[in-house]
Amino acid sequence: MAMPAALRKDYEQIYPFGWFGILVEAPPSSEELIYAHHPRGFALISTRSATVQRMYFQCDPRNSVANWSDDRIWAKLHERVDSSDGTRLKEGRIFQKGQNAWRDVLAAAYPSRAAVSKPVLRTVLSSAIVTAIFPNWVPDSR
Repeated sequence: MAMPAALRKDYEQIYPFGWFGILVEAPPSSEELIYAHHPRGFALISTRSATVQRMYFQCDPRNSVANWSDDRIWAKLHERVDSSDGTRLKEGRIFQKGQNAWRDVLAAAYPSRAAVSKPVLRTVLSSAIVTAIFPNWVPDSR
């Protein structure tokens, strides 16, 4: 059921970083989902199937997908994910590239005057999570 427009107020917060994502024909790099926190930014590696992996890294959303060669993408992912514990990304053919801005979207429903006056919020993405994961993030435009 949709919120009635008369009771709805939308809010949006756009952050100065985004996600660069790829789909790759490659075997899994790990049995588990990989979250990598690196001084240059966050990375995430997730298995779609035994032969397809989804990989993301934090980027400057103002940079164009066309500026990212496969070699540059792999260098960025290896920089953030490969580690001294032996974790190494398995490369393959990149068959999809995309970039999205990071943002919060909230819709607040205001109850009638007779009800509680605080808005009820639905959060798609929490800025508290952003602050916890990226407390010192600086855009990477290299």
